[in-house]
Amino acid sequence: MKLDQIKAESREVADKIDNLRAVESDDAAVIEQRDADLAGLMARAEELEAAAEKAASVAEARAKLDAIVNRCSALEAPRAVEAREVAKPRAIQYGGRIRHFHDAEQAYRCGQFIAGYVLGDASAREWCERNDVYTRAMGGSSATKGGAFVDDVLSQTLIRNVEEKNEVYNEMQRFPMTSDTLLVPKRTGGFTGSWIAENAEISTSDATASQVQLVAGKYAVGVKVANELLADSVIDLSQMVVQEFTTAYTAALTEAVVNGDGSSSYGGITGILDGVGGILASGSAGSIHTTDVGNNLPTEVTVDDFTALLAMTPRYALDNAKFICSPYVYHQVMQRLDLAQGVSSLQTGAGASFLGYEVVLSQAMPGSSAGAGDCIALFGDFSRAGAFGIRRDFEIRSSADRYVEYDQTALFGTLRATAVWHDLGSASAAGPVVGLELGAAS
Repeated sequence: MKLDQIKAESREVADKIDNLRAVESDDAAVIEQRDADLAGLMARAEELEAAAEKAASVAEARAKLDAIVNRCSALEAPRAVEAREVAKPRAIQYGGRIRHFHDAEQAYRCGQFIAGYVLGDASAREWCERNDVYTRAMGGSSATKGGAFVDDVLSQTLIRNVEEKNEVYNEMQRFPMTSDTLLVPKRTGGFTGSWIAENAEISTSDATASQVQLVAGKYAVGVKVANELLADSVIDLSQMVVQEFTTAYTAALTEAVVNGDGSSSYGGITGILDGVGGILASGSAGSIHTTDVGNNLPTEVTVDDFTALLAMTPRYALDNAKFICSPYVYHQVMQRLDLAQGVSSLQTGAGASFLGYEVVLSQAMPGSSAGAGDCIALFGDFSRAGAFGIRRDFEIRSSADRYVEYDQTALFGTLRATAVWHDLGSASAAGPVVGLELGAAS
């Protein structure tokens, strides 16, 4: 029996013993059965104790044998170790603008990694080896055949850009995933209390929780790169890779978390505007405010429609609340209403805002073509409504043969990520995020 099995069963037996000890009854049959069950559990506890002692003895014996092997190894003839001088990277001079990295040195390191391990440039790979830039193995010798898990600096840069350069899922609660599946705790209820008389007994309650499962889907991007760029500057190369990959990933993930229908076309993600599993579903009707009859176009929405939306938002969701809408709705609806009331939200550097709350712009939200039944704006605390998970593994492959007639090299990147909207209210109660739906025409 393995140690983890012994540990799990011991905890289970202990819990059962505690539960049985708490049983009290005037029924002699109940007490008799309780004592019998306790006796069986006590016997099992003794068996588990013996199994644990045996497993511990085996582990101790193994440790002693390892110590003997180590002592014998130390007595072997010393081997000559070749001294290798690790070169210190010189200061990188770059006259262009660094957009996606913290500095030129970081961009240069990532460019050398791509050139050496992904594209197979011998001199770049030698530089990587001298400066401790390594690929994480994908198995066998695949790193020498145009495929590699990126090193930590490039991986962190790509992930940071994917997480930051987005519109909607950045507002969700984020979880780094160390595997393709992650269970995230979700609070469903808290402690309760009551007013009591003096010297009266205080009743107790338990907090309740459930779990939200994140299952990462795989998204792939292909980019064609002119071979002249590969030969000119590794910094330009690394910036191009990060920009193209993160732009594609950001657009796909944003579209999925807004409009996804749970199919493979969206990586299995159900978007917040989905009519079956999202905020527009009948089961979340308590989180939807419908505009007045006749206000069936974005340009017909009134301030009263928005204030009614804010009024239905739960108090706990207001402290971190934001609007999410399309650029069209922000400029043609929100700013129009502000200007009509003599309010200007056009100050330079102030950022988009409306009714005192920040506005996040998303091209995935309905815009100029929106009509009756469409949700044109979301409001609330999105970190309480959804969870976003991303794997910390980013893989790049290359092919120099696919577009050889165009003197181009193909780069393919893959990333695993997912998102789940787990609290969008109920049919009668608003959740942490509420939506403004256009009503019917008059």
